[in-house]
Amino acid sequence: MRRIISLLLVLILVLSTATLCYGQTSPVNPIEPAYVGTAMHVESFKINDGVSTSVAYILPKTKTSFDKVTINIKIAKATTGVVYYDKTFTTYYDSIRGWFHVSKDYTLPSKGTYSMDATYKCYKDGKLIETIKGATKISSYQ
Repeated sequence: MRRIISLLLVLILVLSTATLCYGQTSPVNPIEPAYVGTAMHVESFKINDGVSTSVAYILPKTKTSFDKVTINIKIAKATTGVVYYDKTFTTYYDSIRGWFHVSKDYTLPSKGTYSMDATYKCYKDGKLIETIKGATKISSYQ
């Protein structure tokens, strides 16, 4: 009797898992690339003796993906949100390094914790192709 019950349970488990293994694709959420013409972007923010160094660069998928990229760098006090630096730079493709790049130094007004945000706007033939918001970087000095 135990053997029959055991076989019956195994048979039920096998049949019930077979229906769970059936996969279904969803037409609502197709997989799409994250960026149109960008391979990757990198942000860096460091503070040394009250002078911040902000670096932002974007690598296009091909050298002809974009004509120009504007990079906005915004530095704010992390605790209050007060913006101390907010400038936009127009960059062009550097064929030697294969990127659009900006690096800027800024003397901070006081000690504390600061955040840096970079926003990229990529253009091709005068049209905006894509806008990318970089990761927020945080640094402090005492």
